[in-house]
Amino acid sequence: MKTIIKNAKIWTADAKCRWADSFVFEDGKFTQIGCGLDKAADSDEKIIDMDGRMILPAFVDPHTHIINVATSQWIHLMPNDYQDFDEVINDIRNFAAENSKEKVPFLYATSCPGTWLIGKTSRDLDRAVSDRPALLCDSGYHKCLINSKMLELLEINKDTPYDNENVRNYERDSEGNPTGIVFEHAYEEEIDLMYRKIGWLPPTEEDIDVIEPYLTQLTRWGIVAVQDGFTISEGTMKTMDTLEKEKKLNLIYCANAPFFHLENFDKAIENCHEWNKKYASKHIVSDTVKFFLDGTNEIGTAATLEPFRNDPEGKNFGILNMQEDMLCDDLVRLNEEKLNIQIHLVGDRAFRVAVNAFERAKKKCEEKGAQFNVRMNLLHCECTDPVDRRRAADLGIMINVTPHWNGGVFGAGALDYYSDEKFENFYSFNDFIYYGANLSVSSDTVDKEDMPRTNPFEGIEIGMTRHDDVPDYSEFPLGTEKDERGITIRSPKSQRMSLTDLLIGYTINAAKAVGLEDRLGSISPNKDADFIVIDRNIFDTDPYEIRDIKVTETWFEGNRVFG
Repeated sequence: MKTIIKNAKIWTADAKCRWADSFVFEDGKFTQIGCGLDKAADSDEKIIDMDGRMILPAFVDPHTHIINVATSQWIHLMPNDYQDFDEVINDIRNFAAENSKEKVPFLYATSCPGTWLIGKTSRDLDRAVSDRPALLCDSGYHKCLINSKMLELLEINKDTPYDNENVRNYERDSEGNPTGIVFEHAYEEEIDLMYRKIGWLPPTEEDIDVIEPYLTQLTRWGIVAVQDGFTISEGTMKTMDTLEKEKKLNLIYCANAPFFHLENFDKAIENCHEWNKKYASKHIVSDTVKFFLDGTNEIGTAATLEPFRNDPEGKNFGILNMQEDMLCDDLVRLNEEKLNIQIHLVGDRAFRVAVNAFERAKKKCEEKGAQFNVRMNLLHCECTDPVDRRRAADLGIMINVTPHWNGGVFGAGALDYYSDEKFENFYSFNDFIYYGANLSVSSDTVDKEDMPRTNPFEGIEIGMTRHDDVPDYSEFPLGTEKDERGITIRSPKSQRMSLTDLLIGYTINAAKAVGLEDRLGSISPNKDADFIVIDRNIFDTDPYEIRDIKVTETWFEGNRVFG
């Protein structure tokens, strides 16, 4: 049966027909979009009068850690209003006293600013809990402190191999002993050993009862496709496959096979092909690998074009996990394998290396008579050189940014490493749009504390205003200014993103970022009938009230799956 939606305010994300008041869909596909399409309706056609309500294309989130968020619901102590490190330690101590080792065999606490962990060691966490493994994660999810018991159970000691050129590692003291500070979740490589020793497991990606409620929440936020931040294991694929077969998967899941070290590259490729062979379906895609080219700005593991300002010798340019030549070769290999890549990077040197490697790989393939088809998404792009922004756009490199970071949620920690000028120009994304890059936006949420920020409307509001309620702007010695209302925002004001650009970033450009633009991302003929109904006209809404917008209906492939 044909269904006609009429009397609506429809923003389509289709450049050929940006606005409409009605559309028709049949068999899960849009067939017509325009104005007054109900006038010639047949008697057997279903007509839904929207009474002037607003409709948008359903959202796509091309970078969010949905499994991490879903399985993190057991994590303890997540208030974000701690005043200092001692307050965090006292809270952990009280929690451990109230919850026995038998009840809570592994105490995972979060969150605090990464700067609070500088100079801290396992002994600082031992003061709060020493009878069981314990971990305190920073709010950026890139650095943590573990206690002595956890180091012991992981069997990490002075003799454990240490590569100080890789960001995923254990910090060492001057004598080579691990301090208890862990970067980029390096402990995950040994975590199964610890779980076996304590005889306990947290929820996993194979626990459907844990995963399904979060997928339902994504539907309530109007999200119908996601690219996972990284696919933890084949267990994730099994879960999605089970939900698909039970007709409970109301979104498209795009897998992302990670490789954290160069020696894992072949395995990531193997996983992509194997998962595709076993699980590829209408709603499950496996064609992308993920690599972390550098670390984070706030803890000094980004790769920068200039030496860190706190290095008196001027020799510390941060950490680059792969050199340009090798990345070029890997891109050529991915082209041969018909696979794509997402690259985490935050520093301007990492961004330039990625752009250079892409340009060289493209040239290599074309010189051999081969078309270069790798879809490369550069994630985050917090600090970039203006020249490289234009190069990336000209080369067809895709840019993915996290707009709810634009308000300065990570604080002023990066000032220890960057010049004033660069710090004040973090999160400058409008150049990419001006030069014509495919700029998509995403949430990059990683745990239950972050979960509300998966809501696209929160990202849109902060992207537009560059103001966030979380950071204490009084702690910013630089990098803030007042907007027209006298509200403190993250500098520069000129980099506030427009509503249209953010909506495009969450719809058609996001669909292109995951290679699904032929199926979704806009309300256009022959695409899946994916759309949302919202409770007000977003174009008439005060930018500081956009996060309050509610999705009242979500439609996926012509079926109303929420509302």
